[in-house]
Amino acid sequence: MRSVLLGALLALPLLTTAASAQKMPAAVPQKEDHPEFDERKYKAATQTIPEQKTSNDPWAGAREPAPAPTADAKPAKTRTKQR
Repeated sequence: MRSVLLGALLALPLLTTAASAQKMPAAVPQKEDHPEFDERKYKAATQTIPEQKTSNDPWAGAREPAPAPTADAKPAKTRTKQR
């Protein structure tokens, strides 16, 4: 019986610390100094970025090109999930 009482007394502070933490005042965030946004600098920086390659496929020469779709070809039917 003493061990149960002792265990309950030792567990009591652990249970109350979480509840007391909820009552603490919220920390007020301090205003950070951010540099002003400059549209001219942004445009100048984006223009210096090189154009990307259209394809980065190392196997492009190994495959046959996909056949061009014809005008009278019907689109493939899609299966819907039945419930």
